[in-house]
Amino acid sequence: MVESLLSIDGDVSLSTLVHHKEGVVGPILNHKAYSSILTHLFSDYQHLKNWPILSTKVFENFKLPEADLYLVISQGMAHYLKTPKDSKRINYILNPLPLKMKPSWKKLLYSQFASKDKECIQKLDNVVFSSHCLAHQCEFNKDYQVVPAPFVSRDFPVMGEYEKNKEILLFVDSIDKIKLGKIIEDLGTKWQLKVISSEDQIRKVKNLWPHIECFRGMDNHLLYIELLKARLLIDAREVVYPEKALCALSTGVPTLLLDTEVNREYLTEDVSSYFDSLEQLDKRLASYLNESFTYSGQILRRYALRFNERIFKNKILSIMKSFSS
Repeated sequence: MVESLLSIDGDVSLSTLVHHKEGVVGPILNHKAYSSILTHLFSDYQHLKNWPILSTKVFENFKLPEADLYLVISQGMAHYLKTPKDSKRINYILNPLPLKMKPSWKKLLYSQFASKDKECIQKLDNVVFSSHCLAHQCEFNKDYQVVPAPFVSRDFPVMGEYEKNKEILLFVDSIDKIKLGKIIEDLGTKWQLKVISSEDQIRKVKNLWPHIECFRGMDNHLLYIELLKARLLIDAREVVYPEKALCALSTGVPTLLLDTEVNREYLTEDVSSYFDSLEQLDKRLASYLNESFTYSGQILRRYALRFNERIFKNKILSIMKSFSS
């Protein structure tokens, strides 16, 4: 997402809380990058989720370079930024902080931060959300626009051969959700199941089913390799937008997703199926994994490409031009 926007014509610089040049590849290296003191304290942005109070305070006091226009992309806290008075600013809200706080923090601070976050977002003008349901969740009561978040389509250039594949990819945040353990046990005996989850969930899976291959995460390169061998991708997580499903569809792999408002906003039932219970998931799996099941991979890919990074960039650029004129 950031890379596509950095390719906009003009002198574009990047400001972020944490930036380690040695860990960055691609076009980002060709642009000036400004970061906060947290760069010296944290190895990556993900660790900041454990320090929400510190991170928001640093963002509130972040000194930005002068610019003609500020495009603030918030994947957690950037909307707390204070841009210079009377400056032009567009706010793209992808993933507010309370939605990504760890469970331990949610127990203590969720209600406090959710209230503060909504208050902060309500004060913003020129707001663009990644989905209508996110705008509703933030209880935003002013005019706004929606530009769906993209996936990096260039990382998923061709389709695999679905009919020959025996691999199933399962993204899960908790194996206890809707008793997913039963599904893992059943699929693990009949198919080449690969589970992608957090370290604590992987330990649970390995303790119960040592033969199942697990991953703490998958970057696009590894995901593409696995999708070329996959018959189905199941995502049982509550996500901000169905990025992994879009990657799968672009390679012609069918998807089964947890039934959430945002998933349905992005993907119609023409290209994906949904479940919200073990019984529903069982029923959908029986259909998808039946040898007589057929579908058009080309249709799946064409649908997914509606959310590619080039379209995202052009929509944001159009908003920027209308705002600057």
